[in-house]
Amino acid sequence: MKAEIGRMGSFAVRWTCVLITVSGVFGNGRIYALPNLSMEYGQSCFLCHVDPSGGGPRSLFGSQFVARTELPTWSDSIEVLDKFNPVINSWMMLGADLRVLHADAQNVPFNADQIMQGAIHLTVQLGPKYTLYISKDWNLDYQTAGIAHILPMDGYLKIGRFLPTYGLRPDDHTMYIRDGLFGVPTYSDVGIEIGFHPQNWEFAAAVLNGTSAPLNDNKAYAFSVRTAFRLNVQSLIVMLGGSAYGDEYIGGNNEQFWYGPFYGLHYGRITVMGEVDITRALPASFASGSPSNKPVGLITSQMAFLRIFQGCRLRAGYDFQDYDIDWKTGSRQRYTGGAQWFPYGFLEFQANLRLTKTESAAGTTSDQREFDAQVHLFF
Repeated sequence: MKAEIGRMGSFAVRWTCVLITVSGVFGNGRIYALPNLSMEYGQSCFLCHVDPSGGGPRSLFGSQFVARTELPTWSDSIEVLDKFNPVINSWMMLGADLRVLHADAQNVPFNADQIMQGAIHLTVQLGPKYTLYISKDWNLDYQTAGIAHILPMDGYLKIGRFLPTYGLRPDDHTMYIRDGLFGVPTYSDVGIEIGFHPQNWEFAAAVLNGTSAPLNDNKAYAFSVRTAFRLNVQSLIVMLGGSAYGDEYIGGNNEQFWYGPFYGLHYGRITVMGEVDITRALPASFASGSPSNKPVGLITSQMAFLRIFQGCRLRAGYDFQDYDIDWKTGSRQRYTGGAQWFPYGFLEFQANLRLTKTESAAGTTSDQREFDAQVHLFF
């Protein structure tokens, strides 16, 4: 018995040292895929991803401790954590994501069974404050950036190809605040970003090429700015923020710009989050048939989560987009109900029912019902 206790104690001491030491090396990041979890814990998503603005590889703290012990229904023991370690050595770490989708939509003659994500992540620590990461998906999408944590107020400097920092950035890329703005969920751009994370406040600003193409075809630039503040009031957690994005050149002498606030609330087992964006000259508005050359539109997504038990949450969502607020027709809205379950620290299941109502520029309306299921393996 004493030998067993001693062995468990040595495991605990070793992993405590590893988490403290290596998370200091690999843990300078924010969670990207699940902002509702940051609201539940009342923390800035500062521990679970390498990129301070979210996305890409997870830190050791996020991949091992949070994903394996805090997130799932059945958490792993210390022995399992020791065996399944993403750290190759003291300066290199691997990660991976696989998402498989099944979707069955009304009035569509086929089912969509496809790979949504098949990515591998590599993180290299260049020094105590310098990190390089690469995330390559099965398609042409990729992200790679160097990050220097050298600025005051827990600040950083980032340069490379990454997702523009804007809004809530939820994991559901079909939400209108994602697919209705940048057009594609994997939109990334080359640029430079600075950010600060003093206590409960965070700020990030970036200058970007303004195109997802490998080469920039003009001399104009884009920018993104995001800020958020988090406040704990007894058992209530409140988060308020806002962001803006602008691009000088899209397909000609045309500027596009969007901005808006976002929020989050958590109390007990309930989490509510939402975002509202005002858009100007959004590319999607041209396809809607808006009569204006530079229409002003509105996009919003609202979501609510109810934690049933550890690792399992029911979710509800509402999305709305008005392509041109001065035009009486041309909009879409969607209602979503579903569930999300993490049985283990490497596995996620999602299932959703959706009802989408679309009104064309001519005033005709159509409804579509859809069911989708996802399996997500991650490391």
